[in-house]
Formats: sequence, C-alpha cells, structure tokens
Amino acid sequence: IVSISHVNAAITCRAAHATFSFLMLLLAALCRVRMFIILHDCSHSAFLPSARANRVLGGILGCACWTAFESWRDGHKYHHANSNDLDKFQGAQTSPWTLLQLWAAAPVERLKYILCNNSLNNFSTGPFLHFVVANRLQSKNVEHIGCVLFLWALWWIGGRAALLLELATVGVYGIIGHLLFHLQHTFEGSYKSRGQHYSHYVNCFLGCSFLMLPCWLKWFSLGIEYHHIHHLDPQVPSYHLHSCHTAAPCLWVAVKTLTLRDVLRTLHFSVYDECAGTYRSVVDPFVLTFLLGRTQGGSLHGKHTKCECQDQPPRKPRRSSSHAQ
Repeated sequence: IVSISHVNAAITCRAAHATFSFLMLLLAALCRVRMFIILHDCSHSAFLPSARANRVLGGILGCACWTAFESWRDGHKYHHANSNDLDKFQGAQTSPWTLLQLWAAAPVERLKYILCNNSLNNFSTGPFLHFVVANRLQSKNVEHIGCVLFLWALWWIGGRAALLLELATVGVYGIIGHLLFHLQHTFEGSYKSRGQHYSHYVNCFLGCSFLMLPCWLKWFSLGIEYHHIHHLDPQVPSYHLHSCHTAAPCLWVAVKTLTLRDVLRTLHFSVYDECAGTYRSVVDPFVLTFLLGRTQGGSLHGKHTKCECQDQPPRKPRRSSSHAQ
C-alpha cells in the first residue's frame, strides 16, 4: 500500500492537483503509522506466535519505518517497566523531566531541554530528526543496509520524486506517531509517583489513557489507542485490545478517556511540576521566571532545593461515586 501510494503521489506531484497529492501523502503516512505499530507489537513478541518471526518481521519493518528495531525494543521495554516512576529516567515520555530536574540542571543542559522539548519542536522538526538522524546513529550495520535497500527500491519504482515524497512521509508519520504517543501518557491528572509508593499496576489504569478515535482511523492505529490494556499486559497483540476493552467495560472506568480534541489542550505539556501535580510548558512565564531565579543564584521556592512532596505518598485522584464503587 505504501509503495503504491508513493508511486501514485510521485506521478500526481507533476500532473495533478496539489490537494490529491497531499491526500496521497497523508495515506502513505497513516499506513506507515500502522506499520510502526506492527513493529511495536513485534518488539513485545506479540504480533506473531514465534519469537524469531517477530524479530525478523520487526527488523524488516524497522527499515521501512526508519527505526533501529533492536535498540528501540530495549528502550521500549524499559519504558514499560518504569513509565511514570519519577525516580527513573523518563526519556521515552514527551515530558521527560520534572520542574525540579530542569531547575537543578546545568545551564547548557537546561537550554538544550527547552529547545528540544518545546511543543513547536516536539511536533514539527523533532520527530523527523529523530527518525532520520538519531535512529541512524543507533542502528546496526544490517539495519543500515536494509534502509539503503528500501530507499533504492523507492527510487527504482518512482525515481527522485518518490524519494522526496518519502522524506515528506517520514515527517508527517513522525508527527502523527508523536502525537499519538503524547496522548497515551501526557494528560492532566496523569499518575506519577516515586520509590515505594510507585505501582506499576496503578500506572496501567491512571497513567495510561484510552484514546477514542473515529472509526476510519482505527484501521491505521491497529488498536493501540487502548493503551491502558497494552501496559497491563504487553503480550496481548494490538489487534485484540479492542475485544479486551469491550469484554469488560466496567473494569476501565478509572482510565482517562481522551479524544482528538484533547490534542490542543495537552500540546504544550513539556515539563512536569511535581509539587503542583500538573504539567507545564517549558516556555510558560512561570517556568521561565522559576528558572531565572536559579540562574541568579536563588533556591527552589526561595527556601529549599528539594520538593517536599517527594517524601509524601501520591495523592489519590479525585473520582466520582461510580468510580469509587
């Protein structure tokens, strides 16, 4: 499907209306999102019965998705084990640092974080650079060879226009995938905890969302929108998550339900304010003023350098009577 889309779009870029070319580009990007989700399931050895078959398929799809499969698989397993545990590195999240971490970082690291994790970069050039540059640095030789063969096949089918379309497809598919991952964990009221208070089980219900998608988008998402069930048991393939969700809807009443409209409400979330229990933007005036006090030699909140809430058990989220029941 992706190859046909590339060829058609390469032809229509020269002869047809720009709107049709854009639709073909969007179709190719959405197909690539589906391919990446299959790759994601292969990283859990869940898509196919055989672990070896999952590795082979994941490696092949990694070449088409510009992803270093083995490196990404190891990092993703770490994400599942430590998601929303603030005592562990949260590099896989779209808001990986707390405000305290940002405040305590060296000036160069702080500036780097602000430049890399602001919403403008996160949902524009950031995903493209991640796939095209960062993933190439983590790839093995055989993965480099696979990417070269994939690009050669595109050039052989569609020429230069297909290669240009491929770069545009990677940019669009990266943004869509990044938005999807952002909504899975970064939302108001998301579960966060530390040390002995952290619960992997609670995180599955309160730290992962259920994203309601239009029916026409569900084929491309392959069921990954039921992310709470995926974290509860990663061995369940994405194409079975919908049936798990509908089989016992009463079990998921505490799970945060989001829609595509919530994208705009959460787009600016890029750093977690642990003391306030909320997300903030790295360019929020409060955050910039807060960091300016650090640069001038001030201390956190003017009194101490450790947030008192770190030593307290996490506050229970507010629930309605039906949720409590």
